Amino acid sequence: MPLRWIVLAGLVTARIAWGFQLPIVTILAPGLMEGLALDVVSIGTLAGLFTLPGLVLAIPGGMLSQKLGERRFIVACLVALTAGGILCGLTENFWLLWLGRLIAGSGAIGINVAMTKVVIDWFANKEINTAMSIFLSGFLVGMALAMVSLGQFATPENWPWGFYLASTIGL
Repeated sequence: MPLRWIVLAGLVTARIAWGFQLPIVTILAPGLMEGLALDVVSIGTLAGLFTLPGLVLAIPGGMLSQKLGERRFIVACLVALTAGGILCGLTENFWLLWLGRLIAGSGAIGINVAMTKVVIDWFANKEINTAMSIFLSGFLVGMALAMVSLGQFATPENWPWGFYLASTIGL
């Protein structure tokens, strides 16, 4: 098997981790609302915070990726995705959840920007359509896996374990 397909498998796994973390707040909302006394607006804010860094970090993230090198940048972004999820699981406070979602979202946007370029570089003129299709579907697979597996953690006692599971995938 050519090395580029092994690289793609790793990139897809990271994209699955990103997709797994995106809907986690809305899936765990019943447990978060009861366990931390959050309201619907707080849940919506936490859900949106994950994508907010994309507004300001996409272009600088691409430039930083070039400066550091894609491999180092992607690893740093996976660390941010994982650390943000762990912080969310450890907290009993809305503002630390807020910070954890921003950290995880910052990692996610970096993953998205840098890994897309890596796929293009490794598959230019060689099955680029197939590779990009597989790569992009990883996000949807992650979301689907989150939706079918995290519901059991949507209780006031177990919601932190949902974040820990999501962080494990990023790790």
